[in-house]
Amino acid sequence: MLAPGLLALAQAMRPLGQVTVLAPDRNWSASGHVKTLDKPLRVKDVRLADGSPALACDGAPSDCVALAALACCPSR
Repeated sequence: MLAPGLLALAQAMRPLGQVTVLAPDRNWSASGHVKTLDKPLRVKDVRLADGSPALACDGAPSDCVALAALACCPSR
């Protein structure tokens, strides 16, 4: 959640509409396609560096995509 590129992307997308950030809570370099199958996934409220709200997950990046699409980020 501290990656400067994540904040830059969120800020660049805001003029286009509502932005919800759901990202891993730690670095997952070289493990982006992993799926978590052996434990429950946890999502918590966090803040980006500019103070805007976001969600952090203890799963892999692909878990975040699935959670965003299926549960945590309802379409508007």
